[in-house]
Amino acid sequence: MKSFTRQSGMVLIFSMILLFSLTLLAASSTRTGRIELSMAGNLRESDIAFNAAEIGLIEAEEFIKGASVGAFSDPDNGLFGEAHDEPDYLDAETWEKARVATTEIPHVYGQPRLIIKYLGDRSTDSASAVNIGGYGSGQNGTTVSYFRITAIGVGQGPLSARYLQTHFGYTY
Repeated sequence: MKSFTRQSGMVLIFSMILLFSLTLLAASSTRTGRIELSMAGNLRESDIAFNAAEIGLIEAEEFIKGASVGAFSDPDNGLFGEAHDEPDYLDAETWEKARVATTEIPHVYGQPRLIIKYLGDRSTDSASAVNIGGYGSGQNGTTVSYFRITAIGVGQGPLSARYLQTHFGYTY
């Protein structure tokens, strides 16, 4: 029978080093997983806010199609005429007065808000044609009313706001 009195504890030291290494690996994996989960949640919030703002833009375009140019003289309802100053898009008070989208979006912190600024009419005759990349080329002799639409959408929390802005031309 062998005697174990001459062991120096190398197996114990090796086992402790291996256990410590595995513990560090597990802790690192857990931290990485939490960071990735947080990033995925933030991306989801950003997408929800972007989609809400896009719904606001679409609704504003439909509003423009159904309204007359004279309707754009009510800054307290987010409708700015040609003579009005440019709204301050970064001011919270401006957005409190902005038009609220009527499309109900579930599970968002707030419904999209939109500001429509009437920029004026442009004639599309040959002397003053607005034709960028072929757009407007089939509208000879008509007058196009131009608008700047700005919308803000939020996700499920108040900190995930997204602003979208577009220009829209419509022939009445």
